[in-house]
Amino acid sequence: MIVEIEALIALNLINLLKDIKHHVHGPAAKSVQAKAFASATQPDLAFIDMNLPGA
Repeated sequence: MIVEIEALIALNLINLLKDIKHHVHGPAAKSVQAKAFASATQPDLAFIDMNLPGA
């Protein structure tokens, strides 16, 4: 799961993970959206922006 407020960073992470055959959920840009993704998909790994507002 990708949680990132910067669209270009999120897209870069998604592409990198897909290149190595991972299934990616997201990106989420808000903590509310990230919580919904996490509860719906129960990801094994999450890349989360450390400066995410409301986190």
